[in-house]
Amino acid sequence: MNNPSRPLIPVAGPSITQREIDYVRDAAENAWFENAGMFHERFERAFAAVTGRRHAMALPSCT
Repeated sequence: MNNPSRPLIPVAGPSITQREIDYVRDAAENAWFENAGMFHERFERAFAAVTGRRHAMALPSCT
């Protein structure tokens, strides 16, 4: 099944850029709990824009 003459294409694994690292650091340092809504609302607006919807709802507790 595995042909050594063909290069493997990675299909899984993390893809973390400096941008994601900066967002996590900012959230941990400045908005861990009391200001978490700032990140939550920004994510909802961006997700709604990407999906072409007026509204989006994120559930941070995964419930």
